[in-house]
Amino acid sequence: MFNNLRSFGTGKEIWDYFRCIYSQNNSAQKFQVEMGIANYKQGNLSIEQLYARFLNLLSEYTGIIYSKIPKESLEALYLVHAESQRNQFLMKLWPEFEAVRASLINRSPIPTLDECLGELLWEEQ
Repeated sequence: MFNNLRSFGTGKEIWDYFRCIYSQNNSAQKFQVEMGIANYKQGNLSIEQLYARFLNLLSEYTGIIYSKIPKESLEALYLVHAESQRNQFLMKLWPEFEAVRASLINRSPIPTLDECLGELLWEEQ
């Protein structure tokens, strides 16, 4: 390793070299998480189990996405993501919940993901 560094004249050049060699692009990780979200289905899970596991996927996804966003833009991005996350969650439900899903989406204002969860838990029981 030391022999590879002899050609660099400054510490900055060495650190740039290390950054280039050892930093990993998280595009592959982002792709995997997005694939997991897209393919996630309720299966034999209860609404509560579906919600908990879905939040884990979303947490991993937002950690990747938000890390690249300037602080000033985070609030606007959060509002857009909140709506998308709610819709993604509602898409994962069994067809038996179609009437509830349609009712939630057609409200004005559209309820938050947490409000949707409350109604779906009530409906499930």
